[in-house]
Amino acid sequence: MKLNDMYFVVDVGGSRYRRGQVVEMVEGMYGMHLVRFEHPACDVTLPLELVHFDDSACDCEECCERGQNHWMFFKTAEERNAWLIWVETDDEVADDAGPVVRLADRQRSSKAPRKPTT
Repeated sequence: MKLNDMYFVVDVGGSRYRRGQVVEMVEGMYGMHLVRFEHPACDVTLPLELVHFDDSACDCEECCERGQNHWMFFKTAEERNAWLIWVETDDEVADDAGPVVRLADRQRSSKAPRKPTT
């Protein structure tokens, strides 16, 4: 999967996130990419930074405790920003969204015979 031009959020621990965009892959250096982080409080273009996505699949507390970061990639800035808003939503508001329905439950209910309409 090519990561060029994808947007990201990286969990840096303590409910803190950095966000930005992958600019390009560095040829001849597997896993190395140039990224541009964003700073939401300033309009200055930040310099490119060289990062290695070897730990991008980290999704556990043990990895984060060892200093590995969890990178999440999105195709558009809008998708990424919507995800950030969702993450920051208060749990009480999220509870008002309704019950969580497991996919298996939904599949069973969709296979139930339907009553004929008159």
